[in-house]
Amino acid sequence: MSAFSAHTKTTKEELVAEFEVIRQQGFADCDQEIDIGISSVAAPSSVGNIGATFSVGAVGPVRRFGTEYRKNIGTQLKDLSIKISAAIQLCNVADV
Repeated sequence: MSAFSAHTKTTKEELVAEFEVIRQQGFADCDQEIDIGISSVAAPSSVGNIGATFSVGAVGPVRRFGTEYRKNIGTQLKDLSIKISAAIQLCNVADV
């Protein structure tokens, strides 16, 4: 696996461990893994039985997106993602 920065996870073990953390917390957290100085957070949105078809996220500079801030944003994005999924499902039901 290619590394985009010194922070990129490039082994199967690192990725498996990160996926477990993502499952537990309900959102993904990227700290300079793609671009130095940039962090991001994203939460999956699931629609019906299809599963996670998209995500909602936020990206910002590391100086503003510290660890605690990303956890806070991640929790908020997870809640927003649930609301978006519910709204989409309601729209689909209304169209039937």
